[in-house]
Amino acid sequence: MNGYSNRSSEVARYALRHLIRRLTDPEIESKTITYGELSGLINEELENGRTSARSISTSLGFIRDHICQCSRRYPLINLLVVRADTRLCGENALETCPDINEDSGRQRVCQHNSLQFWRELLDATETEKSWKEFL
Repeated sequence: MNGYSNRSSEVARYALRHLIRRLTDPEIESKTITYGELSGLINEELENGRTSARSISTSLGFIRDHICQCSRRYPLINLLVVRADTRLCGENALETCPDINEDSGRQRVCQHNSLQFWRELLDATETEKSWKEFL
């Protein structure tokens, strides 16, 4: 998986579900979420182990590199995750996508606020088998 552990991809599945829910729920006004808030939501669901706000960035890197990849169908949904102190993305959020900036990238993500758009990806995260086939 190009330097990413199985744990990173497991946490990435949980992160994607929460980010898609946040993005597509019209009741949620702010589409951004902090690393700490996201790790808290994920920890409520994890069956074994815990993940910290710091380790979330590795799973977000997995999403960036294996799901979105700048030119693929899905925009960089990892840009919804921000630091609590600055409300900006982490320093590596755009590491492999130098042609995209944080504001325009987040705008593109927010344009796709329909669950229908994200359904294929959300469905793939429901089982390990379909997740691996999707990747």
